[in-house]
Amino acid sequence: MNEATEFEIMRTLHTFFMKDLMSWEMVEEHLIASTQLELTFMNESTIKAESLDGKTKYEIGGKQLL
Repeated sequence: MNEATEFEIMRTLHTFFMKDLMSWEMVEEHLIASTQLELTFMNESTIKAESLDGKTKYEIGGKQLL
């Protein structure tokens, strides 16, 4: 079995947050522990994180094109 990617982990943590199974703080702690990424933004449709050195940024959600 392959290890989960950063995006898969972020999506899972975001889902837990949206279902009120995890708080912002819990998502933040798990994200750093599992991927070494810092949570920078999260709402009902978006989660953003970046590497600890700020060089690599990750985003799921955000602007939707109609």
